[in-house]
Amino acid sequence: MKLSRRFFLRAASGATLSLPVLESLLPRAAWGQAPTKGFAFFMRQANGCAQATVDGEPERFWPRATGALTSAQLSGPDADRALSELSAYADKLNVVKGINYPFGNNHGGGGAQCLTAARTYSAPGSDGNAGVFAEGESIDNRIARTLDNGAEPLALYAGPMFGYVNEVLSYRGARNRRGAERNPFNVYSRLMGLTTPNDPKQQQIAQGRTSVNDLVRTELRALMGMRAMSQGDKQKLQQHLDAVRDLEVKMACTVPTQTASAVGAYQNGVQVDWTDGDVLQKIARLHLDLLAYAFGCGLVHAATLQVGDGLDQTRFVVPTSAGGTTRLGAFHPISHRATCDGCFGDASNPGQMAEYHHQIDRIHARLFKYFLDQLSARGIVDQGVSCWCFDISNKFHDTTNVPYILAGSGNGYLKTGQVVNVGGSAHNRLFNTIINATGVRQASGALVDDFGDASLPKGEVTALKA
Repeated sequence: MKLSRRFFLRAASGATLSLPVLESLLPRAAWGQAPTKGFAFFMRQANGCAQATVDGEPERFWPRATGALTSAQLSGPDADRALSELSAYADKLNVVKGINYPFGNNHGGGGAQCLTAARTYSAPGSDGNAGVFAEGESIDNRIARTLDNGAEPLALYAGPMFGYVNEVLSYRGARNRRGAERNPFNVYSRLMGLTTPNDPKQQQIAQGRTSVNDLVRTELRALMGMRAMSQGDKQKLQQHLDAVRDLEVKMACTVPTQTASAVGAYQNGVQVDWTDGDVLQKIARLHLDLLAYAFGCGLVHAATLQVGDGLDQTRFVVPTSAGGTTRLGAFHPISHRATCDGCFGDASNPGQMAEYHHQIDRIHARLFKYFLDQLSARGIVDQGVSCWCFDISNKFHDTTNVPYILAGSGNGYLKTGQVVNVGGSAHNRLFNTIINATGVRQASGALVDDFGDASLPKGEVTALKA
């Protein structure tokens, strides 16, 4: 059997199964070599975070001090901060403070700059939110066109699409925004090579009657029978096949087989309520499962997950001071301490709204931790850089001190376990650093130092480098 360099099995039916790296089947000269490619993932949260503001709201997000970051600090003195949810990964984190977007604010401008560090374009008649586009490509696109030979990065979405500023993250180039996939089953089908419309194999897998493993069963038997394969690699392959089947079981139980509509999807005749925070988290976790699989197999090297939009109507369940739980109203008004969209700051108890916002931050932190758990299970947290980011910073639509929370060292390129304050810098230098950590270089072989708008200072954030 002749394996491809990227470790795929392809059946006569056309189904494709990606494999983990099996060192015993590599050329002897490649044994023990570390991967040369990293990956980058960006999970964007809508509506800013509950951090300290000029009108006196207390700090609920950032750790208390810059410098070294430890699990003991996050789970002890900083247990009241949203980032305490990531205490188990303190030694893997770079908490980056002091990022200021250089080209305007609001949901539209912030979203356009979030992964581009580019100037923004406002279409005629736009109001600073709707109709705003970036004038450059996004970091996921820059990484994918190099490491994936120009293939599209994965752009995923979880949550309702209520109005303007829906998909805002991923850009092929100036004013060329990429749509995002909401249905995890469609993502799964793409990763598995099951791309034919209405393919009966897809229906069988979705109903739990067939595994993609079954579709390549003949090829798997031949692979397992190779005398050159070590016992350790056989165990690794079996664990991988079990993980694939676990994913399929999850998909069959929770994901519709048809593409999700703009406001919902159907599975077994039941309409999905995308504004339900529990549904949002379930869909987000399925996306994150698939992304961990894709990164672990080297199928993609860049991806984004947008959670909610600029008018986010998600209704989350959060704990109450009495020890119970309550289902909140829409997230967007809460983020502005308001009773409705367009009623900025009119809440009778803004302190309670701020606490609700803090609890929603914790929900997003737990989603990010869930992804790190999946990467950790595959042993690849430090192979890449994963980022939890925002398109605005707080309740005022500000784009100053916008949080960027990084996890992973990018194959040792980054120093981790620290809180770094960049002092009001634009985020292009942060992106240069992340790009270099994935293994991308300029055509000359030099480090990338010029991502984002040409007017911004070049270089990296040296405090992040190992």
